[in-house]
Amino acid sequence: MALEPTFKVDANRTKSLYKDTLRQLVYGYASVAFNSKGDQIQDLHEDLIDKAELDEAAVLFNLEFRKSGVMHQGETKGHLVESFFYDEEKLRVMKLSRDEGAPEVAWWVGFYIPDREVFNKVLDGSLNMFSIQGRGQRVAA
Repeated sequence: MALEPTFKVDANRTKSLYKDTLRQLVYGYASVAFNSKGDQIQDLHEDLIDKAELDEAAVLFNLEFRKSGVMHQGETKGHLVESFFYDEEKLRVMKLSRDEGAPEVAWWVGFYIPDREVFNKVLDGSLNMFSIQGRGQRVAA
């Protein structure tokens, strides 16, 4: 089987979830805004992203960018193949339910990584999570 899980989701941090080794695809959460208990969580930069902001970030990324570098540096190394922002409302409309432990509000992505050297870093765990690259303006809570 080419698609393999690589870790479990914890309450506050998410890393790449699935790697399709045959097609050089990697899937995971680009961002999680609310954990499985409905608590808003801080990202690695200690920022909070609300539901509407994350939804808008996903839309803009899909419209304008659809690619990935490595650690926000250099040329394109990954190409978006899947993107899905979800919250309780979208899941309800689709008649889907969250498994226990799954985030309440999140953005799931998949990327094709054609560069074998970069994909090998995904496989060995050197590159083990996604990060939203962009500009924003911090506002006081």
